[in-house]
Amino acid sequence: EIIESPKTKIRSISKCFESIDEDREWFYNKKSWDDYLTLLISERFNRFTLTLGMQYNYPYGNEFIKDVYLYLPYPFIVKPKGYKIKLSKFSKKDRDNNLKMIQYISKEAGDELEAQYIKNAPINFPDATALVFLRTGPKTASLTSIYPDKDTFEKAAAQRKKGIASVADKIKNVRLEEGEASLALIR
Repeated sequence: EIIESPKTKIRSISKCFESIDEDREWFYNKKSWDDYLTLLISERFNRFTLTLGMQYNYPYGNEFIKDVYLYLPYPFIVKPKGYKIKLSKFSKKDRDNNLKMIQYISKEAGDELEAQYIKNAPINFPDATALVFLRTGPKTASLTSIYPDKDTFEKAAAQRKKGIASVADKIKNVRLEEGEASLALIR
């Protein structure tokens, strides 16, 4: 049996949106996002950050920064209630497209986590009687594992803790529950 794990515990990468002229093409390319996120998972990256508003140095008077698109990202993604923010050369359609892309990227990251779990859980939890990944929404899931007894469950605890820690930055909430299964029917 071969069990592989990366030598570096945290493998992180950040993709920056710096300029509408330079970054528009890749930001709106869904196929590119699919391929990119698949590549990160296959190369065992366990953290990904999409940074917005990270243009370096002050944008005004800097000959290299041609725009401030997503520099302060909120008005480019949502219309904050109670604030009168006017963006020039920017439409409601642009804002809607930006929000849709961020939602798409989030969903795709969830898809990649699901694929990673499906691939690795049977190897990481070989003594489980059943493993279930139930997608409850575009960015939410419920994972269930069933073990033949309490000792086998406890034996898997270290691997479970390690797995949760490896994706902690991608998961908003983890709730662990344990109990006895009075019915575990699989047809």
